[in-house]
Amino acid sequence: SITSPRTPLAGNASYTITRDLQLPGNAPALNFLLIITDNYDNQGESNKANNARAVPIQGQRPDLIVSDSASPVGPIAGDTISISYDVKNIGEGAALADWYDQVYLSTDQTFDAFDTAILSESIQTQTPLAPNATYNIVRDAQIPSYLPPGVYYLIFEVDAFNNQGEVSDGNNLRIVPITIA
Repeated sequence: SITSPRTPLAGNASYTITRDLQLPGNAPALNFLLIITDNYDNQGESNKANNARAVPIQGQRPDLIVSDSASPVGPIAGDTISISYDVKNIGEGAALADWYDQVYLSTDQTFDAFDTAILSESIQTQTPLAPNATYNIVRDAQIPSYLPPGVYYLIFEVDAFNNQGEVSDGNNLRIVPITIA
């Protein structure tokens, strides 16, 4: 809320107020700035219908992707494996919010509720992530011991809980096959 220092205001007169605003880190790329004058009806007027204006504003937004990943060949059910992945901000704005990355083990290439989470990583030490910047995570995870041998899929998900507003959340997954012996 901004209070005008320009009262009373003569007929056909105007004033300008300039302020810098910071959008929240999870705000969408396109926003509207809503400007309302005489919000509390303190001023008697002949026309109150012209007291609001919506102005579109375009922000520079981050866009996070899993740009690379590595996993071992031929682990056995119950093994502890080393998982490595890289995340890159391909957007034009810095990723300011903290978020979590997740890695799942799946029987198919579809990310759904039947997949088993094997790794959850807080990214608070990686933020803010500048445009074109990358971070690498290398962690151990355990393959569930009850799995029969076969082809499975590791599903890497960046910003798993959508804490970071992005250009697109549709590119936050990377799916790679892994054969369990």
